[in-house]
Amino acid sequence: MIGRTDPFYSSRAWRALRYEILKRDRWHCVVCQASVRHKGTSRVDHILSRRTHPQLSLDPRNLRTLCTGCDAKRHHEKGGKHRERPEIALDGLPAAWR
Repeated sequence: MIGRTDPFYSSRAWRALRYEILKRDRWHCVVCQASVRHKGTSRVDHILSRRTHPQLSLDPRNLRTLCTGCDAKRHHEKGGKHRERPEIALDGLPAAWR
């Protein structure tokens, strides 16, 4: 099962990479630009699911920062509708920041 109980999310590699993604995205949601600096407001999202693309689990190009609202909209199991995600460049920065 992939989710909060998945040991992947407590691994040292994930925690370190998650922090790097938050820094790369300047602690803001890449969809709505909301600040995610406060505890519990940030999600680091796999653009292509770990379930279908496990080889990309630790690839920074497959990760982006979302606020809790945008994350919920993205996931059907969280009450949202799965929508197309904006393209992320190979440098990992949203187009608006280049």
